[in-house]
Amino acid sequence: MFLPEQIAFIKRLGLDMDFDNLSDDDYCRIEAAVGDAYTDEAQAHPDEATDSIRMCESILDRLSDDDE
Repeated sequence: MFLPEQIAFIKRLGLDMDFDNLSDDDYCRIEAAVGDAYTDEAQAHPDEATDSIRMCESILDRLSDDDE
């Protein structure tokens, strides 16, 4: 589901899990961690879309696409 660069970003947030076999709880943990990272980065850089912000958006988009 996730691209290799997205997995690397998620792991940098401290989540090390089996990305080939994610549970519903894993998806919730990813969404929470990425959402927090997005908020922190957006508050630190309110007038620019940093690489981290774009990565967070791509991960959150992928999670919402999976819900459909």
